[in-house]
Amino acid sequence: MNKKGQLTIFMIIGIIILVAGGVIITTQDQSVIDLAAQAEQQIQNIPFEFKPAYEFVEECIEQTAREGLSKLGERAGYINPLEHGLITRDDATNADAVPMAPGSSYSIPYWWYLSSANDCSDNCQFTMVPQQTLFLKKNGNQVSIEGQLEEYIKKETKTCLNDFEVLKSQGFQVQENDDINPEVNIINGEIVILTEYPLTFSRASQREVDTYLSRLEIDLPTIYNAAKTVAETQADLQFLEKHILNLMTAFSGLDRNKLPPFSDTRAAFSQEVTWQKRDVEKNFINSVATPNMALLKVFGTRNYQPYPFHTDPLLDSLYNRGMLIPGTSNYSNLDIELEYNPFWNMYFNIDCDDVCGPESFHETFLTGLLLQSYDFVYDISIPVKVTIHDHTAFKGQGFTFSYFIEANIRQNQPLVSDYVRTEAAQVVGESLFCDEDKRNSGEIEVIVTDEITGEPINDARVLLSTATESCFVGETESGAMKERFPVAFGAVMTISKEDYLSKSKRVETRLNKEAKYEISLAPRLEKKIIIKKRLLQRNRGSTNWFIGPTANLTQGEEAIVILRRLSPITEQSFTTTAEYKALQSPQDIEIAPGTYEVEVMLLDNRNISIPDRQRRVKGSSFNLPGIELGDGAKTGGALFNFTFTKNNLNKDPLVFYVLNPDIFSIPADDRTLEDINTMQNINERSKRYWEKLTQELR
Repeated sequence: MNKKGQLTIFMIIGIIILVAGGVIITTQDQSVIDLAAQAEQQIQNIPFEFKPAYEFVEECIEQTAREGLSKLGERAGYINPLEHGLITRDDATNADAVPMAPGSSYSIPYWWYLSSANDCSDNCQFTMVPQQTLFLKKNGNQVSIEGQLEEYIKKETKTCLNDFEVLKSQGFQVQENDDINPEVNIINGEIVILTEYPLTFSRASQREVDTYLSRLEIDLPTIYNAAKTVAETQADLQFLEKHILNLMTAFSGLDRNKLPPFSDTRAAFSQEVTWQKRDVEKNFINSVATPNMALLKVFGTRNYQPYPFHTDPLLDSLYNRGMLIPGTSNYSNLDIELEYNPFWNMYFNIDCDDVCGPESFHETFLTGLLLQSYDFVYDISIPVKVTIHDHTAFKGQGFTFSYFIEANIRQNQPLVSDYVRTEAAQVVGESLFCDEDKRNSGEIEVIVTDEITGEPINDARVLLSTATESCFVGETESGAMKERFPVAFGAVMTISKEDYLSKSKRVETRLNKEAKYEISLAPRLEKKIIIKKRLLQRNRGSTNWFIGPTANLTQGEEAIVILRRLSPITEQSFTTTAEYKALQSPQDIEIAPGTYEVEVMLLDNRNISIPDRQRRVKGSSFNLPGIELGDGAKTGGALFNFTFTKNNLNKDPLVFYVLNPDIFSIPADDRTLEDINTMQNINERSKRYWEKLTQELR
């Protein structure tokens, strides 16, 4: 791959964003707004006496819609991927979705991936999800976000209503005249839900209310469009593959601590270099895949910060305006992050046996020397998670949308949809930017230390990037490196090291000008974890839960821990996951110092039953069917932020607590649908118990 003259990956993303950006309010949107205005007019005419009843039902509809949206956001626009035939396997690159931890039932689908087997030889098939198998708005019988949300509201709202017990305690009688029928309309800037649900409320007088209006402040079309843009950019231009191949060029060489090169030759009398095949994959994961996916940023988004060149028009034009395409401000409220986690199994193959080494041959045309040829061919498929976060959604409460895209490299080249395997591999070339005669700055010293111990870090790799090129400069010895750099405008230096989070810093490389930079890297530590429960309990006949004792997980329970590091823009994004089952010994998790969003989900494979109940309304009796939960139902959770420092990372194991309503201690005939609602929406409740849930972490 000749990198000279290539558009940068960032410019490519920006161009596609320009084409895809700019959402216009449609006639359909205006009609929805008009219908909402009419509904608001009707609602204003509801007598004051019945406003509490209307508001209670409307609040339940809105709460249920928020729950459905949260599920959709967590799983790439699907409330239940299994219902739509999406297959999850630990072999993540031979599936439709990626499990967040080995063996976990919690998985996130792809939006762009190779749907053929990894070993396909020709006519390999790819699948694009948005606007092909998943639509934003209702589209006939096609799966859509609007349609799924309507079904979820229709199915789950009555759990929140809980047979109108809250209204009955206020003296209301409620008669249901027909089924609930929601209509979800996703338009620019909000979601409008018009729900037909004829109910007759009686207290001192009587009133029938049949229309309920909910307006959710979230710009889902922009979020969906941004997600679609990134997926389509990957499909059209293979930016992930090009990024990975550039990095592999930088991190390869005739050194057993580096990756085997695509192509290199040396005299046979030189010492032969060999690699263990199993170590090559590990090196690729640690030096290329894990630390570097997060370096990709989408320009114009909230988490892209342009460099301040206000007084230098040339630098500003080259590094900022030259790479920022007009119109990308459509996504200025969104953070878009890409990441890879070693938990997400990749497909990796290099064309050698257990030991990778050179082949010898005679060069007969000029020298007649016996030479060693180092030519290696890589086949790689790697799942990359895309996370889009809108901090402004729901009046500042925020909304997150996640999905996966897949990078596919075959024979050292991006795999395209009309790909046909050939016998000879194409060799990736070297960039002129990295030539020795281009390194004419003064000596630049880089000192790299461990953020926790303060000790120098050896073999840290230094990569210099500009608007169009990337160049591997060198490695530290005894924690320091002194090298001449290529002279470049607005360069970014990235320091990476296996088992550390990479860090970037803007640098100025000038002709014959010396400089010194000191950088500390956060180490990735292997720690043991234990999950315990902090029980919530309630007395028989009561609806109030109170905090109870601690307990271990019991047979049939398992917990998934997801730690999302809230990294500054100059540091590598990092998410780590672990699964802990009842009666297990402490499990391993990888963690680095920093502030994290900690999420713990408690799943239970035991059967939880809520019995049938008889209800009476206006002298009439009817049966409220019971429900049964099992096979991985969410029965507890925790969601909070926590900063892991040198002191609390010295603890081993780390003990995480999950809040768990203890429904098994409640007699079956006293359990209610409200108990299920409490379990499923435990994250919000967990925030008030931060001190108790972090008591053994602090």
